Amino acid sequence: MIKSRQRRFLTSRNDAIVPTLRTLRTDYFVNKNLLSYICDIRYGGILEHKEKNEYSAEEIKLARFAKALGHPARIQIIKLLASKDSCFCGNIVDYLPLSQSTVSQHLKELKDSGLIKQRIEPPKIYYCINQENWEIAKTLIEDFIESNNVKCVIKK
Repeated sequence: MIKSRQRRFLTSRNDAIVPTLRTLRTDYFVNKNLLSYICDIRYGGILEHKEKNEYSAEEIKLARFAKALGHPARIQIIKLLASKDSCFCGNIVDYLPLSQSTVSQHLKELKDSGLIKQRIEPPKIYYCINQENWEIAKTLIEDFIESNNVKCVIKK
């Protein structure tokens, strides 16, 4: 029996009702092997099925570092911290044209990625670059850029 929400994804071919790939995707979690088999038949086996979490530890670290460096304010924070031994949040707020809460969110993102570390001396929190993780990030980024030679160039 066809469920009502799947009925709208059915198409008619030669007076036969054939489920479309979209319908099959809803059944993917029920019968993964069936979907794989049907995809191989319909598309000549060109689809590759990647399981979740098939990323290497280096790829995960690189993605975390790239996400942390993916905002101009965080780049400015890193530049400021690189020029000093340590900085407390108030100094960083004075340096950036952002509110204290926004700066705190950016500092949290950098801290969660491991690029910076904090030292609490009440009532202030001091931040500095985590040298060990910074060296790892530099190495991962350099290796990524060097290993991926660009082969596709769009000409004007």
